[in-house]
Amino acid sequence: MNLLYVSVGLRGAVWGVGVDGKAYRRTGITNMTPHGDGWEVSTNTVGMRQLEVGDCQVYGTTNEHQIFRLTGCSSTKPEGTGWELVRGTLRHIAVGEGPVLWGVDYAHQVWFKAVGEARKDVDEDKELLWEQAQPVD
Repeated sequence: MNLLYVSVGLRGAVWGVGVDGKAYRRTGITNMTPHGDGWEVSTNTVGMRQLEVGDCQVYGTTNEHQIFRLTGCSSTKPEGTGWELVRGTLRHIAVGEGPVLWGVDYAHQVWFKAVGEARKDVDEDKELLWEQAQPVD
């Protein structure tokens, strides 16, 4: 397996982007085999350039700077059920605790967005938009 990018989540989940632009999940990871035993391709991920893994959250960016989120991910279904387009464009994304997403756009500006547990106070029908972080001095 030839990867361009690899990311490890809080609970040991390992995902990567192959040279073919597809997302791959490492399988067979246990306490006895922490290195796992294989790679499983995730469907509909052609054109990925980067992935980041949180606590059962996987976000990726494409060569066109689109942002995608893995849907249906759980402890019993770590591969998820598909990928959903997220509003905005970024060249790099990172997943923090909460989770809070951080990203850098094509103009090198930093953005953040609180999702999941961090957005319980937000109306579920209202999409939380990206906010620009203070520039670095």
